[in-house]
Amino acid sequence: MRLYVVVEGYTEEAFVKKVLAPHLATFSVTAVPIIVTTRRDRSTGAKYRGGGHWKHWRKDLNMLSRQHHGNGVRFTTLFDLYGLPDDFPDYEPLVAMTDTT
Repeated sequence: MRLYVVVEGYTEEAFVKKVLAPHLATFSVTAVPIIVTTRRDRSTGAKYRGGGHWKHWRKDLNMLSRQHHGNGVRFTTLFDLYGLPDDFPDYEPLVAMTDTT
């Protein structure tokens, strides 16, 4: 099975590669981190990644689900709750939660 993990930035990408992927591989799951694209430069085609609004996450998830589909494909996200976009679904109840540490 392939698990695409749309992540906020380079730290989350490293976590998926160094921690989650090796662990999940023992269960025959290939974890593939993808940093969310927040904008593109129209003149150069350069992609800017990391953070951003929920609309960017939804766009990347929709694109990935069209490109990679089938019984052996799954998708998830990895957010840093500290910088959670305020347009995130059900944002208010989430930010009201107390830190669990």
